[in-house]
Amino acid sequence: KAAPDLHIQPAGEYLCAHCKGSWDRLPGTYRKILRYAEKNGLELWDYSYETGINETVIESMDQYITRIEIPVKPRR
Repeated sequence: KAAPDLHIQPAGEYLCAHCKGSWDRLPGTYRKILRYAEKNGLELWDYSYETGINETVIESMDQYITRIEIPVKPRR
């Protein structure tokens, strides 16, 4: 059983994207995600999840890669 203050990412379908560079580039990546979702009729909902996937092996923030995952509401 998980600790009461621990959030576990739920299972399901996610729209995923990667952002290379410092965190100030994230808003532009989110705009691209939103445009893609709208163009493809995807309804996003709940929390977005950001994970640094190479933070222990980079020499500068220009090399940093953030994985963004946003749940997609199931179609009925």
